Formats: sequence, structure tokens, C-alpha cells
Amino acid sequence: MDRETALLVEGTLVELVGMISDRLEELQADGIEQSEEFAEGIISYHNNSEDYCQAIGVGMEEEISEEMLEDLEQRFIARSLPARTTITPFTDPGFARLLQDRGWRIETWMNVLVCPLDEEEEFEEGEFEADGVEVREIDPEEFGLWARTIAEAFTTVETGAASTPEYYAWFEEFDSARMYMGYVNGKVAGAGVLVMLDDVVFLSGAGTLEEFRRKGVQTVLLRRRMEDAIDEGATLALFLSVPGSPSQRNAERLGFEVAYTRVYMKKSLPEREH
Repeated sequence: MDRETALLVEGTLVELVGMISDRLEELQADGIEQSEEFAEGIISYHNNSEDYCQAIGVGMEEEISEEMLEDLEQRFIARSLPARTTITPFTDPGFARLLQDRGWRIETWMNVLVCPLDEEEEFEEGEFEADGVEVREIDPEEFGLWARTIAEAFTTVETGAASTPEYYAWFEEFDSARMYMGYVNGKVAGAGVLVMLDDVVFLSGAGTLEEFRRKGVQTVLLRRRMEDAIDEGATLALFLSVPGSPSQRNAERLGFEVAYTRVYMKKSLPEREH
């Protein structure tokens, strides 16, 4: 992975977060900004959620001074939120040192996987399919079922993070997204989403209900979304996963490779004086 490709990947993620924020502002209709640009990146407040607020892309294209980092921290504090940001092997090294010096800590890691897509290369019949597993793009009236399914699946996924159907409301009528349901012998088993950004497709966001794990649902969901992405003209697919997870192994079987690891950094709110 070279720096140019990393900038493309992080820039795509910044664009995606901006689109999500715009959609959230449409849904909320209360005039509260969901994000703001910062140092060639973006800060997402995501409904002032302590779990999902974060800065992305900061330090990728310019050096970050201590004054800029203090400004970043204060923007989160102003909303009573913990400060979060991501760093990569291509982030300004001085930014990473400042984070350490100012008391930030590592919260988690995620691998960024990429896969070039070529319309000339097609999956063979039966390749990456599984007996009894079917994947269909949802109809509009199935959105509620899709949101409940993916929320339940993510509540028990590798990270152990809780999730609710309300979190996924922004996907409804989101023009860049296509939602899918996975079935095992006709029973709802999992769900996934595809988000197109020009010729890059983002394929994270898929989960399987616990009782249907290890039956090939994730593999078939990923194959179907890759096929549809190629039909849409995508030339590069992105995928985020917990390092060493079943999701990463599934993606690697279908041609994805780890490009780099993102480190998620956090600084808790300062304690209030009594």
C-alpha cells in the first residue's frame, strides 16, 4: 500500500462520513450540525453519540500542531463528548506523538482491506456460494426488517458493541446505498449494505444472526455485493474488519488484502470540578 492509495481510502471514508452527516441532518431537521471539516479531514458527531463520534482523516495531508490538537479536543468538549480520532501509518508522525503527550489512549484497531475490481473477472458458478443460502436486495417495505436484523447481528459480532435499529435509520432512502438480506433455507439469517462513492465501493456493514453463523452467509453476502459493485462500475472495494476476525478471513478468501491498520484513539472528557 502506497501513500497515494491510502489518501484515496481515507479520503473516501471522509466523504462517506460527510454523506452520512448530511443524511442525519435531513432526518433530524433541528438545525444541529452533525459534522464539520477539520484539517483536511472531518469530525463526525453522529447525533452527539459517545459511541460513534470521531474525527477521520486528520493529519493525513497536513502537519498537526499542538494548538490544532487542542482545538480539536475543545470541539468535542463543547458537545460534552469524548474526543476520538483515527491515525494510520501514513498520518503525520508528529500528530501521533502529540496524542500520546496529551493523554490520548488507544481504544481499538481496525484493518483496512482493499480489493481491485475488474468487470472482466467473474466469479465461477458455485464459487463462494453455500447450500441453502440466498441473498436478495431488499424492497423498500423491508427496510425495518433489514435494520432490526443488522442491529441484532452487530450486537453479537466480534466487537461486542451494542447496536439498535434506530442507528441505521439514515440508510433509508440513502441514494448511494443498497441493502441486502441473507437467508438460510428461507429464514432471515443476516444483512449487509453496499455504499457507492464514485468508482469506490464500501462493503463493511454486514452481520449474521448468531444461530446462523458458520453457514456461509457472510461469504455469499460479500460475493453478491462485489458482483453488484462491479455492475455499478466500481474499480476498488474497501472493507474494514477487526484484525484476525472471521470477517477478515472471509474477505481475504474473496480477494481482499490488508492495506494497513487504523488505530482509534480516544481522550475522555476532563473531570468536572466539584
